[in-house]
Amino acid sequence: MPFTASNKDVVHPLFKQQDATSWKCKLCSKISAQPLGKAYTNLVDHFLRKLGVKATDEFSEKASKPENRELSFCDHALVRKNTKLSTISANTMLLNMDLLSNDVRYTIIAEPKGKKIGLAFDAWLCLRQIRKPPPLPHRLANQMLDADAIIELFDDALDKNENDSGQLCFIVGNNASVNGSIERKIKLPLIGCASHRLNLAVQSHIAQYDKEVEKVAALMRLLQTSKQKTVLRKMECSMPVIKNPTRWSSSYRMINRNLEMTDYIDGMGTDLTALLPAPREKIKLKSRFEDLGKF
Repeated sequence: MPFTASNKDVVHPLFKQQDATSWKCKLCSKISAQPLGKAYTNLVDHFLRKLGVKATDEFSEKASKPENRELSFCDHALVRKNTKLSTISANTMLLNMDLLSNDVRYTIIAEPKGKKIGLAFDAWLCLRQIRKPPPLPHRLANQMLDADAIIELFDDALDKNENDSGQLCFIVGNNASVNGSIERKIKLPLIGCASHRLNLAVQSHIAQYDKEVEKVAALMRLLQTSKQKTVLRKMECSMPVIKNPTRWSSSYRMINRNLEMTDYIDGMGTDLTALLPAPREKIKLKSRFEDLGKF
């Protein structure tokens, strides 16, 4: 049997009541209005739209900091009420995290001993996903990282993991200009992201349809609200698809979903009228959809 929780049980661990009609989100600190007698619909909607899967990356760094998401969160009575996991204290969780971190580090050190290796990096965004990022040299802490600074950080990473620079055979990164500069300076091949190159090429190819696509994207964002989703479910219509700027395929899926939803959207009221594609725009969208299908 799937586990479900009431809106009340979801809201209380994540929001703090300020007064009779306002609540403060513990994750993003935003104040949301929740009228009396309306259950918790506004707060749940805020959680789903602002703090759902699409915003996970935005809040991952904040959620890992003690001042935003304390480890003692696992000790909260309502948190324990809404989980089937075994009871664990904050201290035990922290200890296990440290043990796991050390175990992974020792494995990373032992595996490449004396072997040829490659180094993969992604514009140092990986620093946001590490609970304890490696300390930067003092002179780099308050400035933008250019190619020379990143090369120095590479050396620090190799030293920390007890690897010799002579073991390094190639680097893996995106196709940014600074990465090309790194490639030339260290005289090692850069394996760029083929998906990134394809995305850039496709985006350039279909840029002529940007106006129509952005209009559809705005429509899909509006259809993401709880109110509109409820209407769509009653009509047994598929849910909207949101465009992802880093994936050209998301534009293809979004336009396809818009074409599938056309008959349903036309009957949903005047709120959506301004965002509905005009007949000429629909022709352009169908043309782009067929164009993207070639990829």
